[in-house]
Amino acid sequence: MQPGAEVELTIGDVAFGGDGVSRTSDGCVVFVPSTTIGDSVRAEVVSSHRHFSRAVVRELLTPGPGRCEPACPFYGRCGGCRYQHIDHATQVELKKGQLLELLRRVGRLGSVPDVDPIVPCPTPFGYRNRLRLQAFRPTAGDDRLEYGFCELDNETLFPVDKCPLASAEVNAVLAPAQRSNWARKNTTRPHPFDLSVRRDSTGRTVFFFGRAPRAFTWLTESVLGNPVRVPAGGFWQTNPAVAESLFKTVSEWFSAAPTPYLIDAYSGVGALSLAVGGAAKRRWLIERDPGAAEAASHNHTELGISSVTSMHGATEKVLPGLMSQLGERLTETTLLLDPPRSGCAGRLVEGLAASSFARILYVSCNPATLARDLGKMVSEDGYRLRRLALFDMFPQTAHFEVAALLERS
Repeated sequence: MQPGAEVELTIGDVAFGGDGVSRTSDGCVVFVPSTTIGDSVRAEVVSSHRHFSRAVVRELLTPGPGRCEPACPFYGRCGGCRYQHIDHATQVELKKGQLLELLRRVGRLGSVPDVDPIVPCPTPFGYRNRLRLQAFRPTAGDDRLEYGFCELDNETLFPVDKCPLASAEVNAVLAPAQRSNWARKNTTRPHPFDLSVRRDSTGRTVFFFGRAPRAFTWLTESVLGNPVRVPAGGFWQTNPAVAESLFKTVSEWFSAAPTPYLIDAYSGVGALSLAVGGAAKRRWLIERDPGAAEAASHNHTELGISSVTSMHGATEKVLPGLMSQLGERLTETTLLLDPPRSGCAGRLVEGLAASSFARILYVSCNPATLARDLGKMVSEDGYRLRRLALFDMFPQTAHFEVAALLERS
């Protein structure tokens, strides 16, 4: 296919990341954004490669059964929501299929368990408890600042006055935040700070430019109904309702075969360890961010969980030494993993594949890197993939959360 050519395509699938997939009569694979299964479109080829081409829709000829009207006026311009043209129930089913396909194609796993029943997000819009808007000047040398999101090119910024994914309370703060004294001070900076708005589980909503000020260093969130301390500028799940479902799953999976020892790697404020509760008699938390590590220690103390050792540093550097220290006790240890989107470092994965943990519970916000890592950890004489759960954490976007349970053969 040559760039500039117009073709009629029928979409047969949606790939992870959000592009519709069509296969022409001569076997060419074409990726088409803003489409869904069953769409018939007239499209223009914009790039051609050895094994695939990319095209953009010029005319929707026949809509597929899962297509709907996007709710946001910025849809098609904003780089955040790739699925607003697809109804919510169809989004969830597509993501389930994408997870299984990634495990087979990227992870090369021949045997994959059924995904646990998925509970869709109860509010497919208005679920986000935080927003971060990037500061930019409309034109070079302009004294004014505007705040917004990246366009699809991941470079161009455009102003945003509200986001339909954010809660009403978060959206209500955007305008007054941009009129505040802090905003006026921000305009004088040669490198202005981005605007963050966060709402915690108590209903407290705060905004700040750059780092969170000392006046509200901590926010309060919830793990299975228990209050936990979170740094105002630190990580917490954006979807509180679905996060509770994740914590419940972690608790149930651990409780099904509890071990006396527990390691929470990439622990953050200790949410996954807290979800397990006091069942483990000894546990270790590994976290490189000092604020999150401090919060994790505080949270365990407040919930009466003792015999906790906090280890500061990168999991890739700290965990191998801890594994050596525990020795044969690894067979009585559950490892909780919740790495960043990039997944676990290669050497760490190799070490885990050869380890003797009783179980590994891996939580991921990036199913592609999860599949990559599981492909190296799962084997006939090593770990088996026993359970999979998908969490509808990010409706309207191409992202979703996954939990995987590995057990020794």
